[in-house]
Amino acid sequence: MRTRTILIAALTLIMLACPAAAQGKGKGGGVEGRDYEAAKAAEIAAVRLQLASRSGVGALQELADAETLLRRLKETRAPDLRRKLVAELDMALTRLHVAADGAGTPGGW
Repeated sequence: MRTRTILIAALTLIMLACPAAAQGKGKGGGVEGRDYEAAKAAEIAAVRLQLASRSGVGALQELADAETLLRRLKETRAPDLRRKLVAELDMALTRLHVAADGAGTPGGW
């Protein structure tokens, strides 16, 4: 009986989550929406704070690149260009995290 109750509760949650997830793919959500932009801006701000206590020329250049790509993403309206910029921004943020983790150590690593 307990297993059946858990199964029904899980299915109910899934059924409730599906419409909510579908609504998130509109203007504000999804990979190309305003929520994505806000999340990436917060991620960049967190790395900027991390770099405030360390110095690293490579990390600062990656930070500038990520900020530029985010700015371009916010200004771009065409969906195909936004998808391209999303991919570029994700790669830039990965490079930024790698550079930030190595900043302040001898040789940058």
